[in-house]
Amino acid sequence: VCKNNDNNCVTGQCDTVGETEICMQCAKTYVPINGACVTAANNDKCKNTNGSDDADQTCKTCLLQTFMYKGGCYEATTTPGSAMCKTADAGKCTEAAETKEYFVPPEATNAKDSVVWCGDATGVQAGTGGDKKYNGVVNCKTCDGSALQAENAGTAKCSSFQEGFFGTNLGKDGATCTACGDDNCTTCAATGKNQCSKCKATNTAGAKLYLKTASSGSTGTCVKASQCGPAAFPKDDPTNGNKCVSCSDNNNGGIADCSECSLLPSASRLSATLIKCTKCGNSKYLKEGTCVDKAECTGTTFPKEDNSNGNKCVPCNDSTNGGVADCTACALTTDSSRTTLVTCSACSGNKIVKTADGATSCIDESACNNGFFVKESGGSKTCEACDSTCKTCSGAAAQCTSCNPDKPYLKKTQSTDQTGTCVDANECSSDNTHYADDTVDPTSGKLCRKCAEGGVTVCTTCEKIESGVVCKECTGETAIFGLNKKSCVSQCPNNASEKSGVCTCNDGFTPNADSSACVAASSCRTLHCQTCTGEGQENETCTECVTSYYLTPTAQCVDSCDKLGGYYSDNKVCKPCDPSCASCSTAGNNKCLSCPAGKVLKYIDEAKVDQGGSCVDECKTNTGGCADCGATIGGSKYCSKCSDTNQVPLNGNCAANTMRTQFCTTVKDGACTQCANGYFLLDGGCYETSRQPGSQVCTTTDSNGQCSQCANTLSPNDGVCPACPAGCSTCSDSGGSQTCSECLAGYYLSGTSCVKCSENSNGIQGVPNCVSCAAPAGDSGPVTCYVTQTPTVNPTDPSVNKGGLSSGAIAGISVAVIAVVGGLVGFLCWWFVCRGKA
Repeated sequence: VCKNNDNNCVTGQCDTVGETEICMQCAKTYVPINGACVTAANNDKCKNTNGSDDADQTCKTCLLQTFMYKGGCYEATTTPGSAMCKTADAGKCTEAAETKEYFVPPEATNAKDSVVWCGDATGVQAGTGGDKKYNGVVNCKTCDGSALQAENAGTAKCSSFQEGFFGTNLGKDGATCTACGDDNCTTCAATGKNQCSKCKATNTAGAKLYLKTASSGSTGTCVKASQCGPAAFPKDDPTNGNKCVSCSDNNNGGIADCSECSLLPSASRLSATLIKCTKCGNSKYLKEGTCVDKAECTGTTFPKEDNSNGNKCVPCNDSTNGGVADCTACALTTDSSRTTLVTCSACSGNKIVKTADGATSCIDESACNNGFFVKESGGSKTCEACDSTCKTCSGAAAQCTSCNPDKPYLKKTQSTDQTGTCVDANECSSDNTHYADDTVDPTSGKLCRKCAEGGVTVCTTCEKIESGVVCKECTGETAIFGLNKKSCVSQCPNNASEKSGVCTCNDGFTPNADSSACVAASSCRTLHCQTCTGEGQENETCTECVTSYYLTPTAQCVDSCDKLGGYYSDNKVCKPCDPSCASCSTAGNNKCLSCPAGKVLKYIDEAKVDQGGSCVDECKTNTGGCADCGATIGGSKYCSKCSDTNQVPLNGNCAANTMRTQFCTTVKDGACTQCANGYFLLDGGCYETSRQPGSQVCTTTDSNGQCSQCANTLSPNDGVCPACPAGCSTCSDSGGSQTCSECLAGYYLSGTSCVKCSENSNGIQGVPNCVSCAAPAGDSGPVTCYVTQTPTVNPTDPSVNKGGLSSGAIAGISVAVIAVVGGLVGFLCWWFVCRGKA
């Protein structure tokens, strides 16, 4: 309608009525009718001052059912006139529009404005000579002019104010409307910020606006939806104005006691609630987006107090907030030190609850070992701790299947039982009905055995001596000690006689395997040989050794295949270990008992170390949780410092040091400085004497976590084991000079020194290519060779025999033997030289 110079409206003569533009002055020959410029000629609504001639540019007189407003004539029945006047007649308005945004002044005529806008402070001149003025109030929206009298000029009484203003004395004389001071306000309580009581629908950028008030106030500021939080959420209200509603206002889509929240997407709203609570107040706890009492944090959740981030009902499986991974049911408990713990009672999937040091976790059933056992009750399973003396147990805490170092012997009620109690050596033999067996059982470790298990019969009391288990006392009808004191008898067997109460075989006879009879002694020249070929001749070959002796590859007899290095016993014959092993329990690359230099032993079952394991690569820095491989034992590297400061090296590998299985009492930066009882300290780690690699260094520990007896029989200096001379396995220290008492495989004892089997010493001659031997009787003549490196052996040499091994087998044996010797020698050299330089 009005676009300056367009549509015949004079520039600068545009105004608005409500949302409609109007023209107040048109171009020549045009006049404003209903706000638009139309042809002035013959227009029956708009005339000149005399009321008959055509008007030009503006109307001077309005006729018919129109009224005058700002130079134009308007009909009350059409827009925009209807916004100002309800009824018009004879060129003037007789009743203002019901919106009350306009009023009809007294003495209204058809030649002047007969409606006045409530916000028009200029108003209209009326009366004879135009000496009276009727006007509105600046920024007023609605008003009442009914009290104005014809005889008195005046101002209408403002009843409400324009958008963005607030009023004083509304409905009274002298009312004023003042700007809010906030461009986004439609209504306010006063000038300035934080005084807005209703916001515009959008800002100038088109973003929705919401009234954000203080918690106890009715006024505030206008913000975007994203600025309502965190204590409030945006809620649209086209009628009363959009608002930021408090998260706790449950009458308007909030949640009672909620202090912080986020708005739910429309698709996620299943009720009148519009939000998801993220933090609760009033000591309530957040649970699945709502606020509940602490007592409701049960079952699958537990209560967690947090003054900073708000209390929460934390899911049992939320391990980042104190829960237990994979836990489905839990509760808060308090231990003896009044420490509050989350105790899990059920796990997801096939996992079971493990309780250790008062703390619970969810584990696979197969991982319930090493000091724990699976307990079944009411159809459910849990992983419980064994008794403190047990290393492993089964069925119940006190039903041990193997023992810890402080009480290393398992005592069973019946030898066929799978479980028993753990005792020390004194407790085992205190009543003389049992003896402490240091031979490690593959399943149970060391055993406290009944006398009968040691090969003795009839006698009820026994003892273990260097040669084995023997009867300690014989009384009554069986008052005589049997052969080798292995039984109590009433009379000696055939070919035996009693000497000092003990049965002894007559000359030419020897005890059989179980010491129950005397059998003819062997006439073979080979020491401890039972049967042989070429008997008594220079080329005699032993084919079977006497009881408790084993045939070597060179047809000699030894009391232990361990003397050969890299051999194991099988049916009274010494057989070579797998080439990957330094020593072994039987055939196979997973039956190693020790490893060559550069390799370390990985047990098949940590609870059954006697069964052996495989030789794998030595420690590598930043692998397997190890930060430093600074420990060297037997020529192989082991971990001395862990990357995780909650772990410490145990037997050369990083392990958790928990209260239940604590092996280190003082930890510093992933290394140990003080070991627990039953362990000894070496280069930042704790080691056990009953397994590799600790058994290479130490045999006995003290209560301070240090070695008290070295494996080489020397006494340690401040817990550190000194080395024997090269080639020695055990030695003694007298007056500062160390002398050998036993030799490593590949050496023989000559006086107080160990000499290689292939070398001569004093009156002893070495045998070329011999890699395992013993000094000859009387320390004169050639060594007794057990293993040769090659098959080229002189068959007439009385110390050897043509019954050797194939070249391939011997090559494998040699690798194993040399590896063992080299590893041990390397370790001893390192102990003195390398550590001395460190």
